[in-house]
Amino acid sequence: MKGIDREEERFAILVEGKHDRARLRRILPADVMILCTNGIPGHRRLMALQKQVGRRQAVILTDNDPSGRRIRGLLSEVFPDALHVYTKSGYAGVEGTPLDYLERQLEKAGVLGPGWDEERPLGDSSAWGRDGKRR
Repeated sequence: MKGIDREEERFAILVEGKHDRARLRRILPADVMILCTNGIPGHRRLMALQKQVGRRQAVILTDNDPSGRRIRGLLSEVFPDALHVYTKSGYAGVEGTPLDYLERQLEKAGVLGPGWDEERPLGDSSAWGRDGKRR
């Protein structure tokens, strides 16, 4: 894939919960690290996330609501050089954001390169429905 450096896994995407992670799994390769804050993280959870991210580029993707903005602020303190990816306020959080919109935002952030899905292995239908259309 053009946007992901397989040798060093360049990105770690930070989301609020398991539903957000599941949503992103539908469009991202399995080897892209997606970490959950599991709600508003305390000091221990923030330190655990920092350790898990390591030297990867942190990418913060939280809901566009008061708790999501609070979580983004806390993560920004721990990851001051993080890339920020946003959803629109009209969407019901990351899990309610259309996949094509998430793809475009991840492309803009450099997480996915142009044409990234053209290099999917044959038979990898994680982002495609049975009808051949994007999910």
